Amino acid sequence: MLIASCLPNDEVAVEQAALWLGLADADGASCPLTLDYELPRNGARATLATANGVGKRQQNSGDSLVECSVTPSSGSSTEFNVNLRVSSSGVGDFFARGTLTKANGGELQISVDGSELSLQQLDCTAQTPEVLIPGALWIKRLHCPDVGDVSLDTVCDVRGGLLFEHCDH
Repeated sequence: MLIASCLPNDEVAVEQAALWLGLADADGASCPLTLDYELPRNGARATLATANGVGKRQQNSGDSLVECSVTPSSGSSTEFNVNLRVSSSGVGDFFARGTLTKANGGELQISVDGSELSLQQLDCTAQTPEVLIPGALWIKRLHCPDVGDVSLDTVCDVRGGLLFEHCDH
């Protein structure tokens, strides 16, 4: 796997991510936008679907912001606190935070803020991570069945995945 690859001693690793979220109608509700939220554009979904994580990444530079922290919970080697953020012009902001385990994944609180919609859910299911180590996280399956925009009385079903590397740890 290419997660958290080694760099020569004089190079500083730049935080980077691949993020894909597919928005669709939720059971009994209509989502105003049915689309794919993908960073980097035209490549994140394919990267997340691979067996080894090879593919495009959105780097923290220019008009894109990638910030992340993946740190062991106090006294644990299998439970991690995660705080993730990706922001890109023309797409918007993605935030996620929660506690995950190597064996079972866990729940993440997410929000997606774009020009057309602001969605949040407190208990998205992050299935067993492909990678969960200090400074890196790769989840192939993230599911948020009741992502809502309170101001629009809107509910969407969101499925996707995420990969963050070179995070503070």
